[in-house]
Amino acid sequence: MIVVTEGFRASEPSRTRTTTLRSIARAARLSNIPIYIVDPSPDAAVDSQLNGTWSAVSTETGGMLFNGGTDLHTALDRVAAELDARYVLEFQGAANDDGAFHRIEVTVKRKGARVRAPSGYWAPFGASRFPPVTPGRSYANLLTPHVSGLIQPWFRMAPGPNGTTRVTFSWLPRSANSRADRVELNAITFEGKTVHAATVDPLRSAAGDPVQTAFEAVPGPLQISMTVGSGPKVLDTDVRYIDVPRLDASRPFLAAVEFIRPRSLPEFLALQSNAGVMPTEVREFHRQDRLLVRVRAFAASGETQVTVRLMNRRRESLMELPALPPVDGTAQFDLPFARFPRGEYLLEIKAVSGVETVTQLQTIRLIG
Repeated sequence: MIVVTEGFRASEPSRTRTTTLRSIARAARLSNIPIYIVDPSPDAAVDSQLNGTWSAVSTETGGMLFNGGTDLHTALDRVAAELDARYVLEFQGAANDDGAFHRIEVTVKRKGARVRAPSGYWAPFGASRFPPVTPGRSYANLLTPHVSGLIQPWFRMAPGPNGTTRVTFSWLPRSANSRADRVELNAITFEGKTVHAATVDPLRSAAGDPVQTAFEAVPGPLQISMTVGSGPKVLDTDVRYIDVPRLDASRPFLAAVEFIRPRSLPEFLALQSNAGVMPTEVREFHRQDRLLVRVRAFAASGETQVTVRLMNRRRESLMELPALPPVDGTAQFDLPFARFPRGEYLLEIKAVSGVETVTQLQTIRLIG
């Protein structure tokens, strides 16, 4: 394995560094391969950014470290030459199932020869250290995922009774010329149990009453199988998997962040009181857009306070979105784009309940 890197930036957290090093070392250990690390910096730094840990990773796997200033072609030629002279030795260790690291030393009788080899190996744990494996769940009832291009489904989550989560489903045709006029929905557990089945008409307009179906589900994965039809004719199918969250935990949970895109100021004002309007799927907008941002946040105890902040790519705050009156218990905010230039922005959504706080980032883009 050849890793080309200038090392970690000073701003990178130690968790990122540890995760990266562990991933590389684990891949080498499982594949029994050496790691060669090349610093592509043009100058040889006195204090290389490739710290001692990088050097240890390469050395202990039988590879080597090429510091900054090393010609890349020279480094790759050296690696190729070493791999051509590589041998694989097998031996029987004294301890085979203690799960510990055992150091080894490889020497040769030839004078002046340098041997590069792993510094040791990890022995596996014996079978007695693990409990018996129980049969896993069957996936025989699951279908191959397929997303239909004819419909835009909408799943909303809310707390249900006795620890369940209430799932509400609506849909719209993706095209105004679509012939789809019904969706037959089946919600099925991974064990093959049907949780809910219904035939649902489309949510035809933002101003109309919502057409939907709802059911309670135990938190966990669900297969949603949909048949898209026009009269008696089947046009397409749609199979997807959703993760039903647990919404009765003490820690607040952000179930959804939705963007409503009105076409005019009167529609913007009218939609503020319409809980059944379908959110848009796009995340690219224009400066003349003025969005309604709806945040579905829940917590088991106490009221959930939601704030939304617009930031630039450097995470510098540009504005805190004005809060609008909630609709059907859902917090909503006003996001005008008129005074902002084209580019990429971040929305920081924060939900607070008691002393617990959760934060989520959403990326949006102004393209005109």
